[in-house]
Amino acid sequence: MAFDLGWCRHQTPPDHRTTDMSLSHLGERLFGWIAGRIRYSSSLWTGDYADWQAARNACRSVPLAAQVSAHERAYREVREGRARYERDSLLKIDRCWDWPLLTALAEARADGVRRATVLDIGGGLASVFHEHRDWLEPFDEVRWHIVERPEVISAGQRLVDDPRVRFFDSIPAAMADGRPDVVIGSGLLGLVPDPYGLLAAIAGTNARRVSLERIPLLDGLDRDLITRQVVPRSIYESESPFWFFDATGFRRAIEARFSILGEWTGPCDRQVWVRGRKCHWSGFLLAPIDAAET
Repeated sequence: MAFDLGWCRHQTPPDHRTTDMSLSHLGERLFGWIAGRIRYSSSLWTGDYADWQAARNACRSVPLAAQVSAHERAYREVREGRARYERDSLLKIDRCWDWPLLTALAEARADGVRRATVLDIGGGLASVFHEHRDWLEPFDEVRWHIVERPEVISAGQRLVDDPRVRFFDSIPAAMADGRPDVVIGSGLLGLVPDPYGLLAAIAGTNARRVSLERIPLLDGLDRDLITRQVVPRSIYESESPFWFFDATGFRRAIEARFSILGEWTGPCDRQVWVRGRKCHWSGFLLAPIDAAET
């Protein structure tokens, strides 16, 4: 991370008294900088672990059932019309469109696609589908394939009664009917043991467009960081390993497999510091290189 040290540039002082004042000013500013980093180092993510397994060993074992139950309760509220959609089991009333997704769907429709397939990796109980289903009307048919953990699949098959939504336990299983037009994933790369392997698998779908959001990037780290994430009990009880990616290295990994069509930062971009470094919650609209060349 590059810091602006312009505040400590000053001319050579003419006497010791001026020097003392300058050092005092420098100390105050330095203390303020350190205090700010302490204040903005989030307690949600702690530690610096050698590998994924070491971070997992540091996490308290919490049954996944509590997390799934929280999503189920939120989904029922959406189904009963008391909320528009849910995100991480939190109910949402206001619209918050996923414009990269909508752009990708509009491009597909303009290219003559009548039957659109969306591959939603880590899509929970179809929250993105429910939030954007009104935008799917221009297509004759929509297949919304969600890749999730077995516990979430079981809940989804029991609760989600829209025939357009189906649940799968792997990317190959979700692609049995053909390649997707759009692949989406929000906040998932930090939560999987092999994020770069997942990027390779996503590129291998040869989808028209890929939209990945809430990717945690840190500047100036020169390596990826594995931490322990503790979700507040007000959401649901959970502890798990969590990746933060070196921004430069992650971009190189992206550019090796994708053409970057767009990039943005999320609404919480100014709120989180991890180990004294600002976290950019970034999003990318991508085209797999093979797809871009065809």
